This record gives sequence, C-alpha cells and structure tokens, in this order.
Amino acid sequence: MKADPCEVSTALPDPEELAPLAPFKAIEDAELTSAGMQMSIFEVRLGSDPTHPFNFLVNGKEFSPHDPPRKLTLGAVEEWFVASVGDANFKGHPFHIHVNPFQYKDKDGRIIWKDTVFVPRGESLLGPAYGPPLKGYR
Repeated sequence: MKADPCEVSTALPDPEELAPLAPFKAIEDAELTSAGMQMSIFEVRLGSDPTHPFNFLVNGKEFSPHDPPRKLTLGAVEEWFVASVGDANFKGHPFHIHVNPFQYKDKDGRIIWKDTVFVPRGESLLGPAYGPPLKGYR
C-alpha cells in the first residue's frame, strides 16, 4: 500500500543542526553603526470598509509601498526592536527586510540568522539587523 503524500511529514531540523551550515558570524555590539535603536511596531486593524477590510500599520502609520517605513543605509549594522500588536483576531506579522538575512536572539539566548521571522501578536524580538552589504557578507 502506497503512503498518501499529503500525510507524509518530515521534521524540520533544529537550529543547532543548522548552525554549522550558517555562513554568517554573530554580530557584536561593537559593530553597530547607528547611535539608537530602530523601532518597528507592526499592527493590523480591522477596517469597516468591505473593500478594504484590514489596515496594515508600521509605527502607527498605514503602510504604503510608495512610502517605505524605513530606508536602510548600505552597509549599516543597526539594532532593531520589532513587535506585533493589533486586533485580537490578528495572529502576528512576519518580519523581513527584503534584501538579506538578519540576526536575532531567540528566547533561549541563541543567535539565529533568518530572512523572515514570525512575530506573534503581543510579542517582540530584539536584535541587530545587518544592513545590505556593499562588498558581500563578511
């Protein structure tokens, strides 16, 4: 009898298993190039207009692809505070910077590199975001 491919699952590897494959070294505080921490608070509000049922906000301002909420400096290394807030029906928001991976510390203090991380509503993450490098990654 053949297995149903819809029922077959493969466990994803743990971060420890993937660590030797990571091409990036941890970013140290001394490498930060910005004086202050960048804030990114993601919020989804339910709208009353059926043609526009959701409002997506970053730092309290409605998101527009024509007016990005953040302009990164090429080669910068910045520390960011990222949080998700919003309507109780809103589960959270994926955080990504559209160009390259970034580093953050998980709840156990492990340094992890990702290109996207889901930030559940009511939670936050803190970590340096390595800005787009001019000459490649380290």
